[in-house]
Amino acid sequence: MEIEEKYILFLIIATTLVVMILIGIAVDLVLIYRRKKLAAEQERRAHMVEVDRLLQRHEVESVNALLQGQDEERMRIARELHDSLGSLLFTAKLHYSQMEKQVTSLLEQNQVSHGEVHGLLDQAVDEVRRISHDLYEGSLAQFGYKTALVQLINAIESTNSIRIEFDDGSIDPGMIVAIQKDLYRITQELLSNTLKYAKASVASIAIHYDEAEFMFTYEDDGVGWSKEESEFSEGIGIKNIRARAKAIGGQLTIDGRKGVGMKCTLKIVNDNDNN
Repeated sequence: MEIEEKYILFLIIATTLVVMILIGIAVDLVLIYRRKKLAAEQERRAHMVEVDRLLQRHEVESVNALLQGQDEERMRIARELHDSLGSLLFTAKLHYSQMEKQVTSLLEQNQVSHGEVHGLLDQAVDEVRRISHDLYEGSLAQFGYKTALVQLINAIESTNSIRIEFDDGSIDPGMIVAIQKDLYRITQELLSNTLKYAKASVASIAIHYDEAEFMFTYEDDGVGWSKEESEFSEGIGIKNIRARAKAIGGQLTIDGRKGVGMKCTLKIVNDNDNN
């Protein structure tokens, strides 16, 4: 009888140890899964930030091309960069220096400083965007939609593994002067969505114009989306596209299928006022 009790006790202890080991393994697997998920999310966000930086850098480069020889304008920009961005970036540097000194003893304060630095850098990015946007109208007016878009395509292809095809239909640039600002922003937003979300290898842009209508078509061979996935259609980028299309009197259609890619068409029926 005593032997049986010892055997039962042994089984209980052994079973408990096995259960504890299994629980430990399960906890480790959950932690590994969470780390991988966090790493994937960080990589995705880093990619999106890089896309935004590329688009912003292209706008600034286009502006620089326009400003060659315009000494007065360069001085104005230099003053704005010095006064606005200079102070913001200098303050950000001070906060980072403070964080390095206090990283071991003042963790909570460092977190606050980290948030402040991010806020300052966001302001700096917004300031660059504002300055480039101030000069954007003149840049596009001088170079035109086609030249501006070709420059953007070259900038994207030089830093991303994607091929972008552009067919302007050999139209007269003067035909689209009235809509070229909104058309460029629509094109830029579509390219941004493709780079951020689609994982596409090829995107194509085509423009055709005749006496009856103007037709703009954009396609990519990315992952597309299912009917249940509403993030793309409800995102602020697509809302901006729809608003711009409406502002120029266009009929916008955006369609996509899971695993096939997406297609966007913008049609404007010509009338006497638009010719």
